[in-house]
Amino acid sequence: MITVMAAYLVAIRLLFWRFLQPLARKLLFALTLIEIIWVVLHLITNGDKTFFGWFFHPSSEFASGAMLNSALLLAVSLICVIIGLRPQIRQWFRLYW
Repeated sequence: MITVMAAYLVAIRLLFWRFLQPLARKLLFALTLIEIIWVVLHLITNGDKTFFGWFFHPSSEFASGAMLNSALLLAVSLICVIIGLRPQIRQWFRLYW
């Protein structure tokens, strides 16, 4: 796993880093950091019978894939609410969101 993570970081740094805007660099860094934390939590609680072990157990309904999908839907809904509440956007477009 460390080899894959190192290959990912080297590939990003050598191939894409110079083409990214500063905001995209920060976002990529934040997403990579979240993924690393996610992997560490998964490795620590793998097969554990504690509360956090439920979230990473592959055959339970609380699997990390389901949690990630739920987080994605939550993020999309929050973006829709933020767009819908902005007063600078036309009324019909706000109503759509």
